[in-house]
Amino acid sequence: MRDNGWGIEEAIRVLQPRAAADGLAKQEILSTIRSAFRRPPRDPCGGNNDIPLHNGAQQKPVTTYRKISVQPETLPDSIEDGAIKFLESKFKHGEWVSIGEGYEKKKNGEITIAITEGVSRTRETWIADIKKRGLDAVFPNALDGLFVRVNPMRNGNGKTDKDVACFRDVLVESDEGKLEDQLGAIRCIDLPICDVAFSGDRSVQAHVQIEAPDELTYRERFGILREYCIESLGLKMDAKNINPSRYSRLPGARRTRRDHDTCQKILDSNGQPITNRMTHEGKPDFRAILSQVSGGTPPGSSSWVLA
Repeated sequence: MRDNGWGIEEAIRVLQPRAAADGLAKQEILSTIRSAFRRPPRDPCGGNNDIPLHNGAQQKPVTTYRKISVQPETLPDSIEDGAIKFLESKFKHGEWVSIGEGYEKKKNGEITIAITEGVSRTRETWIADIKKRGLDAVFPNALDGLFVRVNPMRNGNGKTDKDVACFRDVLVESDEGKLEDQLGAIRCIDLPICDVAFSGDRSVQAHVQIEAPDELTYRERFGILREYCIESLGLKMDAKNINPSRYSRLPGARRTRRDHDTCQKILDSNGQPITNRMTHEGKPDFRAILSQVSGGTPPGSSSWVLA
């Protein structure tokens, strides 16, 4: 409704009775609607007759995407010092980088992995500290992975979308399909890709450059790229990655192996949690920097990042 020109009061008038009938409390209804309208509007929804444009405005033509044949690509080997190589290739000198720690969170008997708000330091400060003490010493309690925000922050207090310094990259990933097929599709995006990281055994995470001048344009370009990935490449790109401060995995971190469905820790024969960190040498003739992303994968599997 927001994207199609409706005002917030009109949206409340239409949505509140329906939501109340479904059992939602008034405060929850109003909070949800107001949260949506705090975001800048995107392009109107193409071809959706259930949400008409307001005041008779004309709908934009629906874009038709040409199907592109995607060939799977072999996953490369990996090398050590993944976090350092990732920071060097992705961020520029002097930029503020926000890194958060994954941690176990229990709610209503269910286990999930949450992420802290993160700490922002300059790229050079992070690299120097990791080189001096090692990633494990810098984050001694991070056993469920480390996460880095996809764009640099304005300063050391950066944690949210409003703190983003520039709208340079979007995170492209999908939890569906084989990793080799995901990588093959990502190679067909035909936009500059500064890094590609392997997240456990589910997805390939690509940082794709779109160089937007502001957040509104960033979200518009994200929408176009997502439609292209889905319609042309068959890559089910995650819609939640639209946030310019979105987290993605930081290579090189420890990660406790967990069951995909229950999120319970996988234990070894002594009853201790299994934490993976595998390191392999990268191929010197491969046109990329390859480095290790931590665990979540069975022994013998490779995790990597390429820039």
